[in-house]
Amino acid sequence: MCTSFRSRRGGCRRRHTDGIVNEIDGVPSSANKHLLTDILRNEWKFDGFVVSDWNSIGELLNHGIAATRAEAAQKSLEAGLDMDMASDVYRDNLPLW
Repeated sequence: MCTSFRSRRGGCRRRHTDGIVNEIDGVPSSANKHLLTDILRNEWKFDGFVVSDWNSIGELLNHGIAATRAEAAQKSLEAGLDMDMASDVYRDNLPLW
């Protein structure tokens, strides 16, 4: 995920990470709270903006992680994904604030 060097204290020294498009233990990265929140935000202290891979939130239905697009939006948002790239799942299913 992090292709830049690691400091002597560990941790990524670059604010941009490469795309996260695979699954970890059967959970697609776009709905993986352990990956996006526990590791990326809390352990690595990443405070940037997290964008989905192309249509990855919409693909949660194909992976059997969500039964509806609304559920896919909720799971991704709660996992820590800030922006839906191209599938319009967030736009169509999250309330306007």
